[in-house]
Amino acid sequence: MVAMSSTQAARRRAVRVALLVVGCCATAIGKDARTALPVSATVTAVTRLEWRALPEALVVSAADATRGAVDVLDQTAFVVNTNSRAGVALDIAEIAPVLTGLEIYGLGTPQRLGADGGTLALPWRGAAQMAVTLTFHMELVPGLPAGRYPWPLRVTARPLEAL
Repeated sequence: MVAMSSTQAARRRAVRVALLVVGCCATAIGKDARTALPVSATVTAVTRLEWRALPEALVVSAADATRGAVDVLDQTAFVVNTNSRAGVALDIAEIAPVLTGLEIYGLGTPQRLGADGGTLALPWRGAAQMAVTLTFHMELVPGLPAGRYPWPLRVTARPLEAL
């Protein structure tokens, strides 16, 4: 251990006291100082479908083929999850060329689409999840024989902001 003179010890004490005073003043000044920093965030709207039920196939009976239409009462059910406050756009497209048009039930009022499909708007209902159950009246292409066909529709969803 190195011996210190009383002058050196006094200087060290003075330095410690000065640092303590400066630290207290800085803390006091820091507590009284205020500033405003504007912050904003943009949340991108996202929509996702969770399928609950989807027919595996379109079954056309001989009677359906004769009248040129089939009613699909097997429920097509899904849950739409979204953070979109505007709502959701359902895009419905035909992926198998067996239809000339269709009517969609389950969205309040019946919706009619041609063979090329279309987009249906589901307004926001105040919830992040919307349960949707659809049934269809499908108009068949002329001359389509009775049989089992791949499910002819693809349903996708996106936020209405994307329109």
